[in-house]
Amino acid sequence: LMIRRPPRSTLSSSSAASDVYKRQQLDAAGRHPDVVCVFSDFRSFGPDRDPRLEQRPDYTSAPDYRTRMLCEYSVLPSTAMVRASALDELRFPVGITDSEDMIFFIELRKRGPFLRVPAPLVDYRILPDSAVRSAGHNLRSVRARHGYLRDHEDEYSEAERREIREHLAEVLIRGHGRALWRDRDPRMARAYRRLFEEVRPADMPVPREFRRRLYPRWMYLVRDLLSS
Repeated sequence: LMIRRPPRSTLSSSSAASDVYKRQQLDAAGRHPDVVCVFSDFRSFGPDRDPRLEQRPDYTSAPDYRTRMLCEYSVLPSTAMVRASALDELRFPVGITDSEDMIFFIELRKRGPFLRVPAPLVDYRILPDSAVRSAGHNLRSVRARHGYLRDHEDEYSEAERREIREHLAEVLIRGHGRALWRDRDPRMARAYRRLFEEVRPADMPVPREFRRRLYPRWMYLVRDLLSS
């Protein structure tokens, strides 16, 4: 088994706790020799909120796991214990900086079943400068996942491809709203609009918000200042 070194955003409360974490997963892997990855729940927290238990549905066990795992975040890498014999040459995809772990775990799941330990064995801290908090994270994530879908479209049915594209389009709609109304970044909003046109199914309507004229950023800031 290969134990991934936790990234800097993950807290290890103590070596004793870490040993318990590893023992639970090793025991689970030993009881299920066909399993290629054992992962767990976790607690997430950041500077602006208290720890929160993260218990996601076990998408990795769904019959349509290829679809579910491309739409929904399934496995936090810090919680994953991977059987080395299942890896071979499989690595995180090169050149992708957002959601590369989602793509990696889909490819790993093709090699065998996963097993979830329903206990929070890792504390995950989201820092102010974490990638998931950057302005373009959702944009880059959708671009990476849509690229994966294009490259592997023969593995998905027409209905599955449509479901994924609709899901990614909804992510872009929410990202567009944050870019324009929270961050006041019309250039980023324009990038969301362009990718939306590429991702959405042909018959999916374009939101009215996407038809609004975009102005220079300074105009939004002046309007905010005048209305405050």
